Amino acid sequence: MWNESVGRAPSITPAPVVTPSPYKSTLAAGAKCERLNPAQLGDFQDAAAIGGAVKYTHGVVVKANDGWSLAALHAEVFPNPFDYTRENVPETDYWVADADALDPESWADHPKYLRVSGASSDSVAAMATACLKAELAKS
Repeated sequence: MWNESVGRAPSITPAPVVTPSPYKSTLAAGAKCERLNPAQLGDFQDAAAIGGAVKYTHGVVVKANDGWSLAALHAEVFPNPFDYTRENVPETDYWVADADALDPESWADHPKYLRVSGASSDSVAAMATACLKAELAKS
């Protein structure tokens, strides 16, 4: 039984590795602002791991290059036993997200986003910041 030939193993070709293009701070063609819903704001808040001391109350997202998007989130600081204050928590927080992270069908299954600092100077962040300010003015 142990001497039986099992034949040759099938050849397996691995799938090519796809490396996403980097975020380049450039607007996608036809970019516009979209308001984030409460569930999306909550997911960003969970990713930030800031608990109830800081809450994202408003947010917008703008599409950028190669499937990336940039979210601008308004942060409110609440009384807390930690050292979070309006003085040390930026009023606007910026996150870069891949296309799948913002797809409503896969939002909870595939969160891929990064908090970024200094984003307010790029063209995508400038548009998102302007839209966020307009949203805040409405409320």
